[in-house]
Amino acid sequence: MKRPYLYVSLLLTVVLASFSLAFTSCNDDDPDDQPLNTWFEFYFQNEEGLNLLNPSTPDNLVGKLEANLTYNGTAYNVNWEESAENYGACKFPYGTTSGNFYGIWYETHVGSDNHLQTGFWNMGSNFDINFTLELPQYDKKYDINWKFDKNSRHNTITVNGTHTLTSPEMTILLP
Repeated sequence: MKRPYLYVSLLLTVVLASFSLAFTSCNDDDPDDQPLNTWFEFYFQNEEGLNLLNPSTPDNLVGKLEANLTYNGTAYNVNWEESAENYGACKFPYGTTSGNFYGIWYETHVGSDNHLQTGFWNMGSNFDINFTLELPQYDKKYDINWKFDKNSRHNTITVNGTHTLTSPEMTILLP
């Protein structure tokens, strides 16, 4: 007696397993043993606590805020062009020795307030990085030192010489 449904279910199982494998991995490396690229986020609020990088906020600063970031001796101006590109793990694959640095850009995505973002850095190892954010129109400057200890997974972030942050995000109050 032939059982055609057996072949159909077997074929369906193989197809589903293939799709599952394709969508859950970028390569064969173990993610726990590989570098993880990360970034630093800057949020801007007014005195009322409104997000100044939200286009619906009155007197917002979208496209108007002068922000310069200096890292490794190179100055980057903010890129205001919104990107629909996916910044997932497959774009920045495991196995690289360090993150690709893209300067500073305007980031808008579901589930997060609009902000400026900078990076990427390799969180797969210990690091000690320094960068500076300048806001010339407000005469503000933030010298940031970010240390990461791989063994303890601990961030130590100082801004202008004062230990202030434990996660790579900072809110700046502007008039």
